Amino acid sequence: MTFDAVTAGGEFTGALSPVDGFTEAQRAAIEGSAEATYGDFTRQVAEGRDLPLSRVETPARGRVWTGEQALQLGLVDKVAGFIDAVKAARRAAGLSADQRVVLRSFPGAASVLEQVRALLGASVETGEAITASLALLARPEVQALLRESEPPPAVALHSDAQR
Repeated sequence: MTFDAVTAGGEFTGALSPVDGFTEAQRAAIEGSAEATYGDFTRQVAEGRDLPLSRVETPARGRVWTGEQALQLGLVDKVAGFIDAVKAARRAAGLSADQRVVLRSFPGAASVLEQVRALLGASVETGEAITASLALLARPEVQALLRESEPPPAVALHSDAQR
């Protein structure tokens, strides 16, 4: 198996290709974007928690904290579980404790086709392109052209009607 990169456009069109590494300009742009996103995030945390930015930046820098550690650092209000979160959501929505609610997971469960596509790494566009290609290759006139070509194809495709 081999991989080749095909790009058309500006300098950044192939920036996320698994084939080629980043150019210096691509690396700088991606790092700049990550730093800007991180800066925005820490600023919002500082504002939301009414803390000085330096107080948020000190424990941050991409570290992972346990709930208890985050509580001690002032990064969370309390440590709780799923049931506590549902109770808090009920209160925020003004629902009584005996009022029935339906909990849904988002995103919903993937269909079998979506699971296969994810497993194979195929996008919807890829799946549609493969389906269209197979339909085209199964047409009698295309089959006739393939039979006449030199050398003969290694694999002949047949539609269900031809089997």
